Amino acid sequence: MTLRDRLLYHHAHPVKLFVDIVSAFAAAWLFWGQHVPRALVVGLVPPALASMMVLQFVDLERVKQSPVGRYVTRYMSLPLHITAVAGVVILWLAAWYRSIFYCVVGLLIVTFAWVRGPLHESGRPAAAR
Repeated sequence: MTLRDRLLYHHAHPVKLFVDIVSAFAAAWLFWGQHVPRALVVGLVPPALASMMVLQFVDLERVKQSPVGRYVTRYMSLPLHITAVAGVVILWLAAWYRSIFYCVVGLLIVTFAWVRGPLHESGRPAAAR
């Protein structure tokens, strides 16, 4: 497996997904309370450590063969990963400004990045699939 593949599939590992989600929400909570240094540590350090651990120690070939791995293979791309990260940044900024509306917008952007593939594909005619 190439480094590019490993970088793609490590995002599909269940532990990495869990750490990313929990860290994003915990950091948003801390940003809401105006605890910027703590929020940055909670939001950035655990996902980075989880990435390093998964990339170093996990057999990502098994992840590639899993349903989430197949989903990532088929639908996720670098622009969609960047979109998801942008959604988390919007969530954090919205939490800092205590805007529930924009927190929801950030979460919707992240959700869109993860479900865009099937949504886009469902809009195509059956012959194009």
